[in-house]
Amino acid sequence: MEETAVVANIRVVNLASIVSGDIIECDKLLLACREDGFFYLDYTGQEAVDCQSSLELIKEFYNQDLHTKMRYWRGRDKPGYKPLGIDPGILKDDLIARSDVLPPQVLDHSELFERFVLMAHEVGLDIMKSLSRSLKLEGFARFEEKNRTPESSKSAMEYLKYAKQSMCDQNIGHKAHTTVVHKQAEPS
Repeated sequence: MEETAVVANIRVVNLASIVSGDIIECDKLLLACREDGFFYLDYTGQEAVDCQSSLELIKEFYNQDLHTKMRYWRGRDKPGYKPLGIDPGILKDDLIARSDVLPPQVLDHSELFERFVLMAHEVGLDIMKSLSRSLKLEGFARFEEKNRTPESSKSAMEYLKYAKQSMCDQNIGHKAHTTVVHKQAEPS
């Protein structure tokens, strides 16, 4: 019996159009955020190349035996490899410091991963700027003004590889998590 997956109709937002300030695309982004809470981001060029290259390198790492991958295990709440069921992630600060918790697939191509992390950060800023424009926010109220780039960061680039599961399994999905939004007081 062949299994078929239910496909969701998710809005697609074009990054180049957002960056150029295209009003229609910016409105589509705002609508996706308001109505759906998420969207697919359509991007091409170097961003797409870097994304695909980083994925190929991470696949190379994940395809190794567990014993090899466990050399990068530093504990549940520390950066590095996490076995199935534990939160994974490459911390921005570890990437910049060329930490030994990172596997050679990342360290040997650190320029690619640094470029990709920077690009992802810029994409996030572009999305925040677009939403700020669409909502007509000014000054410190603008979303991108809340960003603290120079400070140390626990932001992580996560590459997730899940164990194969049947599509009929009711427990398929992203790891359990809660998104918490903290509102900082306006400066006086």
